[in-house]
Amino acid sequence: MVTRAKAGVFKPKAFLAETEPSTVQQALSEPQWRAAMDDEYNALMKNKTWTLVTLPPHRKCIGCKWVFKLKYNPNGSILK
Repeated sequence: MVTRAKAGVFKPKAFLAETEPSTVQQALSEPQWRAAMDDEYNALMKNKTWTLVTLPPHRKCIGCKWVFKLKYNPNGSILK
């Protein structure tokens, strides 16, 4: 049964060969993900996003996280 809200909405029938890595090790093993990570890191360094300082006593360091997601154009092709 198709409701009015879902009328005209179709699931994609193409399977993409590109996969999103779930770990940093998987990302580093693929050249295109490695290049994307290098670009992101270089942009952070160029923008002077952070400054390294000594950690005061009884303080915790703020962590960071790599997120690996593909971005798509409206037509379904890979944007980034």
